[in-house]
Amino acid sequence: MYKSALLSILLGLFFFLSACGDVEITTSELDSGRGSDNAEAIDSVKTVYDLGECTKKRDGDTSFVLKDDSYYTCKDEDWLKLDKSSLSSSSAKSSSSKSKASSSSKSKSSSSAKASSSSKSKSSSSAKSSSSSEKLSSSEESSSSEESSSSEESSSSEESSSSILDSLLLPREPNIDLSVKYDCEVYECVTTAHLNKNMLDSGVYGQFLDVRDSQVYRTIAIGSQIWLAQNLNYMTDSSQCYNACSKYGRLYYQSEALHICPEGWHLPSSEEWNTLDTIVSALKKSDIGNGNALKSINSWTREKGNDEFGFSGLASHYFGSVYICRGDHGVYWTSDEYEYRCLLNDRSDLYPYKETYSKDWGMAVRCLMD
Repeated sequence: MYKSALLSILLGLFFFLSACGDVEITTSELDSGRGSDNAEAIDSVKTVYDLGECTKKRDGDTSFVLKDDSYYTCKDEDWLKLDKSSLSSSSAKSSSSKSKASSSSKSKSSSSAKASSSSKSKSSSSAKSSSSSEKLSSSEESSSSEESSSSEESSSSEESSSSILDSLLLPREPNIDLSVKYDCEVYECVTTAHLNKNMLDSGVYGQFLDVRDSQVYRTIAIGSQIWLAQNLNYMTDSSQCYNACSKYGRLYYQSEALHICPEGWHLPSSEEWNTLDTIVSALKKSDIGNGNALKSINSWTREKGNDEFGFSGLASHYFGSVYICRGDHGVYWTSDEYEYRCLLNDRSDLYPYKETYSKDWGMAVRCLMD
């Protein structure tokens, strides 16, 4: 019986000490959301978007955001991010008030510990604020550096583009002497009836002799490019004429057109036709379309040309099994497979086109100097 009474006293003393002891919640328990008291006080959500609206009714609510690894509290209808140390102190206070401690000395000790924790919290908050400020400053410097670099690159790109355009607009020295005047009684001169008369009279056109058949063509410089001002008229077995060969030139299959230009000249690529389009856009003085600025004055009935650059594009047509570039048109091969350019009677632009079955069509050739 004595032993039984002693055992009861010891058990009573154990429970009394347990009830009067301080309740501690560790930082690791707060971070994981597994603290016994913390589980009731703090909810865990995945992202800040899952916190919901901070209303007056929710003032003081605290939640742990897993994605940010941070705590947020609802205050004045706004979610505020908390330091872990200050939240740990707050949780310790809440848990301490629930523990019903009866010893005043322990309360004082607990109060002192809280004050120390609060001091550490402020120090930690100050350190984090300083660190945050340094990061922000570093971020601003990085952002400023990136913006400056981006601005410099953009400026460099614009200068490069401007430089390229300037180089396209400047005339260049021809690879061939185009200043020689040929006697049309000795050589077979391609007719000049459709050329720009003012340019012809003022000597703007150059002259080129195709030694293969002694035909003489007029040439014209447009920006940095030098073109034959007339369609090629070199006869081959497979080429055909739309009308008068001397005026409209001959029409060729692309397979032949790729190699038909005389030495020192070539069939222009699609990109080189695009360059011509760019030059015309930059240099033309009239407000008409680029195609109309390249058309001859006396060959079109609807979208008439003013032949501003002396290109003197004609409605030379084509031959083939399918209609292309509907209406009256001038169709010129490019060196890109199945691609060609059109001057149209019902359009004002220099129209690009590509058809795989065009390999069976015959089209005009304008040679570009190498």
